[in-house]
Amino acid sequence: MLIKKLTLRCRDKGFSAYHTIPIGKLAITQNIDFLEDFKQNYNNMAKEDIEKLKEKVEKDPLSKLFVPLAEEYRKAGMVDEAISVLLKGLENQPNYMTARVALGKIYLEKNMLKEARDEFKKVISAIPDNLFALKKVAEISAELGE
Repeated sequence: MLIKKLTLRCRDKGFSAYHTIPIGKLAITQNIDFLEDFKQNYNNMAKEDIEKLKEKVEKDPLSKLFVPLAEEYRKAGMVDEAISVLLKGLENQPNYMTARVALGKIYLEKNMLKEARDEFKKVISAIPDNLFALKKVAEISAELGE
């Protein structure tokens, strides 16, 4: 009898894990154990990244590292923290359009359409040919029936 094999490849941030698992009764347990171990390791890596970035932003509040910190929060499912970090960073750097785009994207994820549209409009007012922001404003306006 042939044993089918499933190869799982997980990669993020330069970390790769390869695991070949036979499909069958034992494989299900192995698969779950492997994925749980990987998830735990990934979560630990994310927490470490968040802590490192948080320390750097606290040391230098004018640093633009608040955007990667917000992105790490978002990836970790801490969306409200991501919004908070971006809003605080934008208080110090209101013309940092990369942060405004990131905030608009997060607002979209939370289905906060008007807030997202407002952020993308601010990007367009500073960079009129920003195609991403133009597209998002058009999509949101259509969705809101405007």
